[in-house]
Amino acid sequence: MEAVAIGLVLSMFSAIEDPRASNARHRLVDIFAIALLAMLSGYDDYPGMVEFGQDRLDLLTGLLALPHGIPSVSTFRRVFAAVDPAAMGEVLGRWSAELVKTCAGKQIAIDGKALRRSFERAWKKMGLQMVTAYCVEDSLVLCQSAVEEKSNEITAVPKLLDMLDVTGAVVTVDALNTQKVIAKQIIDGGGDYVMALKENHPHLHDRVVRNIDDLILEKFAGVEHTCNDTTEAGHGRIDRRRVWATDQLTWLTAEQRVEWTGLRSVVVVESTRKLPGKTEQFRRYYLTSLPPDARELGRLIRNHWAIENGQHWCLDMGFNEDQSRVRTDHGDENLAAIRRIALNLLKQDKSRKIGISNKRLKACGNWKYLLSVVTGTSNRK
Repeated sequence: MEAVAIGLVLSMFSAIEDPRASNARHRLVDIFAIALLAMLSGYDDYPGMVEFGQDRLDLLTGLLALPHGIPSVSTFRRVFAAVDPAAMGEVLGRWSAELVKTCAGKQIAIDGKALRRSFERAWKKMGLQMVTAYCVEDSLVLCQSAVEEKSNEITAVPKLLDMLDVTGAVVTVDALNTQKVIAKQIIDGGGDYVMALKENHPHLHDRVVRNIDDLILEKFAGVEHTCNDTTEAGHGRIDRRRVWATDQLTWLTAEQRVEWTGLRSVVVVESTRKLPGKTEQFRRYYLTSLPPDARELGRLIRNHWAIENGQHWCLDMGFNEDQSRVRTDHGDENLAAIRRIALNLLKQDKSRKIGISNKRLKACGNWKYLLSVVTGTSNRK
């Protein structure tokens, strides 16, 4: 198993071009192999990676070349800062593709996440913001793209979609990324979309809100539509969700229907929460290229936020990502890719229901378990 696990890791990282001089003392693939194994074992920074390597030098010897032993902290720092993050992103994408196989028939949620401590005022460097694609059904990160300085997610999402095969998939995005070019890119790629609509498109939002709200008030008299009504109670509150969807869009201008490639239906979700002494109610509006199936669309809209619990929360609570102060050059982005590879591998392990943090602790103390997570054999009996 040792040879298989380390061979897999080395093969995944072997395509990354080494930015260092030809006389470098440590192999690039050895550095990344140690980094990934250390990340899986609960070590979040460069000093931790060195400690991991030194503590397991007898196990790593023979599996890795290590011509000069375990690299130093400064070596890890320089390598992660210098390596092209696009190449590291390709490693994440290839590994994810091996785990997910296909996205057809699945939901891909796209959302951004800021690494709160990856900034430095003295350097005038903004904190790193990563936009990631997340496969809801498999609970896996598919790929990532960094938001460029003085830009926002809107420019990063098209790059992210270029990395994905969305054929047969449904892509869900928040209101910031509800853009005509993104809708066209998804449709041209063979996928469908569900996009939140807010005031960043004022004319379209106003027209949708006025007409859909009137239709709800009139109980969609003479207008074909679907509706789904669910109620949940617990923790001292009652939550009711009503979803309406219609493909009768004659009240949109011809220009609006053409501009939004593939637009087929409009959806509204009304959420009512009853708490002791007060009631809260609000509506959210969506554009979609899917048929007006209120139940299915309501499921997709709700599942979009699986990316918050399945990725963002796990990275912050299980990997302390928000506390990472790595910020030199490409170091923060490359380290973020290593975290997401590790998160995917740990999520693939279904043999133990102990949470990400405890799986990392187990990997730290159990070499055989660590290797089985890498190879995906931990689920086999």
